Parts: sequence; C-alpha cells; structure tokens
Amino acid sequence: MIYADVIVSIRHRDVDRIFQYSVPPEITPLLGARVLVPFGGGNRRCEGAIIGLSETPQIAVNRIKPIIALLDDFPIFSQVTIELAKWMKDKYYTTLSDVLSCIMPSGIAMKNAFAASVTSIEATGLKGKQKEVYAYIKNNRSVVERELKEQFGETANSTLKALNEKGLVNMEQTHKVKDLTLRIKYVYLNDGRDDFEELSVPILEKNDKQASVLKLLSEGSMALGDVKEYLKISDSPIKTLEKAGLLRIETVETRRNVVEISDCKAKALLLPILTDEQQMAVTELIDALDAPKKKPFLIHGVTGSGKTEVYMRIIEEAIQRGGQAIMLVPEISLTPQAVATFSARFGDKVTVTHSRLSLGERFDQWKKARDGQVSVIIGPRSAIFTPFDKLKVIIIDEEHENTYKSETSPKYYIKEVAEQLSKLTGCLVVMGSATPSVSTYYEAQTGKLGLIKMNERVNKALPAIEVVDMRHELALGNRSIFSGVLMAALEQNLKDEKQTILFLNRRGHSTFVSCRACGYVMECDNCCVNYTYHAYSGKLICHYCNKHERHPENCPICGSKYIRFFGAGTQKIEEEIKALLPNANV
Repeated sequence: MIYADVIVSIRHRDVDRIFQYSVPPEITPLLGARVLVPFGGGNRRCEGAIIGLSETPQIAVNRIKPIIALLDDFPIFSQVTIELAKWMKDKYYTTLSDVLSCIMPSGIAMKNAFAASVTSIEATGLKGKQKEVYAYIKNNRSVVERELKEQFGETANSTLKALNEKGLVNMEQTHKVKDLTLRIKYVYLNDGRDDFEELSVPILEKNDKQASVLKLLSEGSMALGDVKEYLKISDSPIKTLEKAGLLRIETVETRRNVVEISDCKAKALLLPILTDEQQMAVTELIDALDAPKKKPFLIHGVTGSGKTEVYMRIIEEAIQRGGQAIMLVPEISLTPQAVATFSARFGDKVTVTHSRLSLGERFDQWKKARDGQVSVIIGPRSAIFTPFDKLKVIIIDEEHENTYKSETSPKYYIKEVAEQLSKLTGCLVVMGSATPSVSTYYEAQTGKLGLIKMNERVNKALPAIEVVDMRHELALGNRSIFSGVLMAALEQNLKDEKQTILFLNRRGHSTFVSCRACGYVMECDNCCVNYTYHAYSGKLICHYCNKHERHPENCPICGSKYIRFFGAGTQKIEEEIKALLPNANV
C-alpha cells in the first residue's frame, strides 16, 4: 500500500499540517498532484495536494482514509515548488495551504457547493421563508445553495440549515474543477482510404458546397470554425461528408498564444555593439553562471545605461546552455514593451503572464513553461512561480519597486523568494535599478550581493535641462506661473504641430487656502496639513485622509471675505494654459 502526505486546501492554522491518506490501486499517485479527499468527521470532500509519498503509515491503518480521486493527470507542484512553499510558510508565518494556493495557476481551484433535495418526510407546520424555500426545492427537485441565495437572499443558508435539521431536506456535497483547456475541432480528409478517389470524384464534379469543402481541405487540415467562416457554410455539408467517410473531425487541445512575434525580428540578428561597461557586466554575469555557489548581483545603472541589453545577453547565454529565464517587471503596464523587446530577440521562446490575461490564457502559458515549449517568461510578481525545470536565471528589473512585495496573504518579498529559488535550483539572480532600495544597496556594498555599476548612458548624452529663477521673471514684470522661456517653447511647439508635457506633482487647483486679513490657513483637523482646493468639485480635500470640506465664503476665524487660493496645482496649470493658448488641445 502507498500512502500520500496531503495538505488540504483549508486556510486555517489548526489544520495546517500533513494528513496521510491511502492510495487506492486504481489511482496512480503523483507527487505534486491535486486530489479529492474526505476530510473531518463528516467526510466533507476537500481539495488537497500530495507533497510526499511513502509505504509506511504514520498512524493506525484503520484510521487512514482513501483518496477519492485525482483532480489532475499531471503534477501541479514540482519538488522544488513544494520545498519553496515549505520555506515560505516558515519565513512569512502563513499556512502551507495559503502558499500552495498562491503558487498554483489561477482559476483551477476546486469549487465546493451543496445541492438540496427534499426527503420523504411529510412537511407540516412550515411558515414564512421556510415554507417558500421548501416549496421551491420540492418543485425543482435539486437546488444548489447559490441558486437559493439568488432567489431568497443571504438568509437562505440559515433557512436551509433549519430545514436540514428538521430532516425535511437532504444536503449533498458537489464539487467542480474548472476546465481551462481550449479544445478546437479540426477537420481532416480521409484520403488514406482505398476508395477515397472513387467516392470524392462525383462530389467534386457537382461543384457544390461539399465540393468546396473537399477542395479547401486538400490544401491541409483546418479548424471546423475556420472552414465554415471561410466558405460561408453551415455544418450540413461537413456532416454529410463525415457520414460518407470522406472527412473525419477530431478535437485537438490548443494552447493560446498571447505574444505576437515582433516585426523587427530580422533586426535582432544585428546585435548592438556593447559599451565597455556593458561588456564588463555581461562577462562578470556569465562567469557567475558557472560558479558552484551563486551570489545574487545588483546592477546599479543610470537610466539609459543599457541594462536591458545586459539582461538579454545573459538570458541568451542561459538559453544556449539549455536553460530558462524569468524576467520580472514591477507592473503590468511595463510588460508589453518588455515583451516587444524580448520577442524581437528570442522569437517564440518568449511568453508573458499577468492578471489582464484570461484565466485560460494564463493557464496555457503555465503549461507551455512546464512542458519546455518556452524558455523566457516575462511578468510581474506572480511570474516567479513559473514551473521551469531548467531555470538558469531570474532577473528583477527596477528591484526597488514596492509592487515586488505582496500585500495579501502570503505576504512575500520577491527578492527573498528569488534568492531561495537560487539555493534550490542553482539559478543566478540579477537585480537592476537606477535607484536601488537602501537594503539591497547596503547588501551589495557589504559583499552579500555582487555589485555592478553602469554610470554612463549608451549614447553618452544627457537631456538638456534649463532651470529658470522665477524671482528674475517677477522682477521683469512676469506675474504668470509660466516663465517667458517656457511660454516661448510652448508657442513654438504649437506652431510646429508638436506636443508638450507639463508636469507638476501637485494635485488639485490650489495648494492652500488662506485669509488675507488674519493669515489663517485652512487645515485638516485629522492630519494638521493644508487642505488642497479642487476646482472641479469646488471642495477642499485633505490628500492624507481624504476628508472633504466646503469652500468657505468667509474666514472661519475673523469672518473676513478676503479668503483666497494660493499655490498652483495641476488644475490651475490646465486652467491658465487654456487661457494663454486657446488654440491648443489641453
């Protein structure tokens, strides 16, 4: 008898431990696979994950329950991810079930429900909602809880429980695992048959819809939907040909593509010439790939120093060695530009994952990575759990960003998880930033991390910046919030049909409201900071606690009517630029 160590998917510390189940002979046990198991005194059906297998029972054999079924025919968790989950459980003081749920692909978790049906006991004396719910169940034979909630509101559960306790209603547990696999029907010619030509020639001579199907498929198999769309036909001619034995229809599992290979793929062959700093960085990182004990690296490079090219060179080296790479970006909005850059270099070896993809698309990318169909995955924080079995390098771009710290349970930190994965798999961790976090930079300075500095831009050019002293502008009689130099540049851009960005890190219209008579400044009682005046709503808003106040017509201290707005926010900039440049679209 084989016994499985199972973690049940109940997020409670009291049950956050291994439960041993026996494996029936008809089930092939898979380490890391999800299983359906009976749990507790009522043998409630629960989802669980096998994290260990043995031939030795840990408790009395008569107390060990059998596994009901496998939920997947492949392991969801590898030995590495199981070890990583155990480490995360201890490191972040959470449950193993929580961590496994975080690592598991989104959308495939088992959903539990209870279906209610009436018993043979005669219902008497029922009133109110109990009577209504009982009648509804009786009329519909079997009803799930969700349907009852929709019909009778949130109190339907307590009503159902009362009917169950009276013996009038049976509760049967049901479970559902969402199938995210995309299956497409393909149409093939049965041209291997000896009588194919004999059967097809009369049809082709008719030159009708059936003939058009045969002619189209003679060029190769096609998806059933594409055949119908291309020829503008219904199912009828295809079904007729299938019955005649000239066609066969097969359902094929198809994996969704989420990356369009860049049109500039040809340019990828012309690799840019590296600067001296880039070459030194690439050489040092490639040498680090060969080190038996790998130390993480921090690339401290100014914006425009070519860190991305260094990332791509080290990934290219990893792929040439038969390995795989995870490229982490801090937010979803940065993913498309990263994908375009990397797909131009690596083609269909690249894929992407993030929360804006559908659950099916994300699951397909997970399967592609698991099966080795891709070598590079790009994505935000969750991409760290990609099931690569030949992981060579993890790159964390803009490592200082707060989005690399999970704010929901389990509250993990990507840098620490990546370093632990490095210990488990032997992969290299590379972090990059122009403004690294204090802790990471300190670790680099003290030798815990390798430090690579890139201080020069690739094109050697810094942007032209002109600082204008607004005191001089005031002395020249310019009372506007725009300097003369800026206005001239704006007008020239408008004349040349170019665009301009005006940036100010102050929301609202005016940064404070003050009385000209007594000097009182309107402040938030909660935060002791100035209110900001927002012209769109006509209200004073605290940007700390979001408290709102109406704009006073008179000073609340001295009663003066000379209460005015001071300071410039983005709304004021917008208001004034529209007045000064009425022909501009702002």
